Amino acid sequence: MRETRKVVEAAVGSRGRIRILGVLLENRGEYVTRYALERDTGLKHKTVQSHLDRLMRLGWVERTSYEPGKYRVRTENRLVTEFEMFLKKVGYL
Repeated sequence: MRETRKVVEAAVGSRGRIRILGVLLENRGEYVTRYALERDTGLKHKTVQSHLDRLMRLGWVERTSYEPGKYRVRTENRLVTEFEMFLKKVGYL
């Protein structure tokens, strides 16, 4: 329980990460470029990259191995699907 709390707080403890997760969840299953994330969230390049790095370390987001990298949400992660359901329930998605 304590570890789950830490992961959830780290993943969604920022408005920017929530915006990024929102865009990725709207494109569920599809890869999205960092440029598209910057455009759709209004966040700057370094900020998006920093958030993506953290989300990847937590296992919420994955990146393609080719350049330029593209990202998608890892829907097989239970916490991601629970968070997605919450966002839908409150009308964020």
